[in-house]
Amino acid sequence: AQITDIGLNTLFAVIGEKCPNLGELYLSNLASVTNVSCQVIYKFYQLFSQQTRLKIIVLNRNKFIDEHGVNTLNDVFRHRLVGEGENVRFFVAHCRIHPQLMVANDWDHRIKLEMPARMN
Repeated sequence: AQITDIGLNTLFAVIGEKCPNLGELYLSNLASVTNVSCQVIYKFYQLFSQQTRLKIIVLNRNKFIDEHGVNTLNDVFRHRLVGEGENVRFFVAHCRIHPQLMVANDWDHRIKLEMPARMN
């Protein structure tokens, strides 16, 4: 069974309320992870940025995340939900992002379009 956007909403609520020390979350290659999932992540940082230690979220190879989802993730940084020194990073390698848009968008340097080093 695949996790859905609704399931992710529940997952992130539980992480925020019960698992503040979780540091990394891998949600790669899931057919049901979409741009809505990126909104769930944004909401998570709105609610729990002061309590959480979740610094790395890997969303690689999710074909229903495109530049709109990545823009939502970028808003976590643009709206300063996390500080520059907190080292939060989102990995979105091999998602459905048009190559020209990867260059054209002014995404924060913490949006990673490659695989994490230990996954290469």
